[in-house]
Parts: sequence; structure tokens; C-alpha cells
Amino acid sequence: GLAGACLVEKKKILMTKVPDDYIRISSGLGSGNPGFLALIPVFFQEKINAVIELAYLSKPEDYVIEFIERLSDNIGAWIDSAVTGSKTSKLLEVSKEQTKELEKKEHELQAKVQELEQVQSETAVQNAEFRSMMNAVDNTVMTVEYTLDGTVINSNKIYEEIMGFVIEDIKGVNVLDLVKDQQSDLKEIINEVAKGTHIKRQVKRYTKSGDVKWLSATYTPYIDKDGIITRVLFFAFDITDMITELDKLRS
Repeated sequence: GLAGACLVEKKKILMTKVPDDYIRISSGLGSGNPGFLALIPVFFQEKINAVIELAYLSKPEDYVIEFIERLSDNIGAWIDSAVTGSKTSKLLEVSKEQTKELEKKEHELQAKVQELEQVQSETAVQNAEFRSMMNAVDNTVMTVEYTLDGTVINSNKIYEEIMGFVIEDIKGVNVLDLVKDQQSDLKEIINEVAKGTHIKRQVKRYTKSGDVKWLSATYTPYIDKDGIITRVLFFAFDITDMITELDKLRS
């Protein structure tokens, strides 16, 4: 159309012959077809951002068109300002929404951090309690840890003091080799523990020098993080003196 032609050519279009069906001018005083049509491009920084279309009943004076052309520069600046303001407003709205979303995420993150700190605090307390408990056990009873096939992994000082071994003597050794004539009994115990059974009984064991020790022992399955039994935990008290006294009383 005419507005498109004005936009493409970047020049004003003045028409003295306007088609009857193109546009009508109307007011409170009457109406009629225009006798003159002016389309003026609106520039801002050498770019067109609008087209002004004016219809007159008769051709206006030249200065009127010149005045509108000069005014179009200001109109172009006003339009650009309005568009920029609208874009800025939209950007501000988007920025506000993003800020709200960021604040929401930040609050959620802070909540997660506080939750994690709480869990860490509780875990630290539990770990401290566990260490205290294990320290108490380690200083009270004999302990030995070995695999389901009997390979010794570790032992504590009380076991080493009572049985005469040091960890270097028995680590990697099969525990069945340490019990001599009690192997069948220990094999049975290990098989039961591998099934998840806790075994408690009085057992006969031998020191490094070959002396007999009677122990009140507990065999407990060790369950890993995947719920699989992988080791045997041995806890025991030395009751040799008590057994000796009982034998004396019986005799």
C-alpha cells in the first residue's frame, strides 16, 4: 500500500487525486472524500520508525507540509523513547521476576544448606558416640575381625596381650590355623554367621605359646552398605581363671 511504499522509498508521498473508496474524512460538521493525501516518513537517527498519513479536504499550504516534516523528527524521537521505555519496562518486569525466582532459589538453597548442616551435625554427634562406644569396647573386650573364609583382617590390643600375638603374626593368616583342634567348631560358627546368625558360646582357644584359654565369645556378622555380610566380628572375654576355679571345686 501507500504507507508501505513510503516506508520502502523513505520519501514523502503527496497525492492530489485520492480514490473515492480509499478513506473518508468526517467530523461533527460533516464528512466527505479527501482532496489531498500526504504520507510523511518519520525518521530517528536515519532510520524510519513510523509513517504519518494525513488526509485533507483540499490541498494545504506548502508550509503546513514543511512544518509536519520538521515535526516528524521530534515525533520519531518520541516514538523511539516510548518504544525504548516500553522495552525497558518489560525488561524490568522480567528482571523483577528473575530476581524473585532467584530469591526463591536462594531461600531453597539456604534451607538445603541448613538441612545439610543439621544432618552433618547429627552425623558428627553419632560418629562421636560411635567412636566412644567402639573405644570403650576396644578397651574392654578382645576383638578380632576376619573374612567369611577366615582370613584375619585386624585385632585389638587386648586380644594381642591375652593371646600373645601381635597383628603382624596373624594378619592375613586363616583363623582356622590358630584354633588347632577346634577347627570344625569354628567352621560351623562361621557358616552360621554368614547366614546372619549371632553366635554366643564358650570356646577353647590357644595362645601363641600353646597355652589353653577359655573365652566367652560372641560372633557377629558385619553387614556392609549394600546389606551384604562380608566379615565376622569376634568379641570375647577371658574366663580361663573362672573355669580353672570351677574345675578345682569340682575335683
